[in-house]
Amino acid sequence: MNEDNIREIGFFVQSGNTEITIPDDIKLFLNKLLKESYNKESYLLNYIFVSPEDITELNRQFLNHDYPTDVITFDFSEDFGVFGGDIFICPDVVFQNADDFGAEAMEELIRVMCHGLLHLLGYNDRADQERLEMLEQEEYCLAMFRTR
Repeated sequence: MNEDNIREIGFFVQSGNTEITIPDDIKLFLNKLLKESYNKESYLLNYIFVSPEDITELNRQFLNHDYPTDVITFDFSEDFGVFGGDIFICPDVVFQNADDFGAEAMEELIRVMCHGLLHLLGYNDRADQERLEMLEQEEYCLAMFRTR
C-alpha cells in the first residue's frame, strides 16, 4: 500500500445494542492530534464498536483474559506499510466506567479512543511507569480535546 496522503479514520458499529454516534468534530480532533501532536502525516485507523460479548471474545482470544474490557488495539502498520490499526471499543463498558468514575460519557469515550491510538504510537500500560506515561498522554489528549 502506498502511504502517500492516506489520512483515513473510520468509525464502524460491528455489534452491540448501544447506539453510538460520533460527531464530526471528533474525527477532526483526531486528525489534528495525529498531525500536530504526534507528527503523523499518513495513517489509517478503524474504530470498531462492539458488544461486551464480542470484546470479551477478542480479549479471550488475543490476551487470554476472560472478561469484557473497554478497548483492544491491533496494530497493522507493518502489514499495510502505513501507520494504523483497528481499535475495538465496547461502548457499554466505556459508559459504565464513566458512570463508575463520575466522568462525562463523551470524555470517557475520547479517553478510550486516545488510549487505543496511544498503543499504536508505542505507549504501553503493563508496568507502573508505562501506565503513568500512558495516563499523562491521555490527559494531554483530553486537554487538547477540551480546547479544540
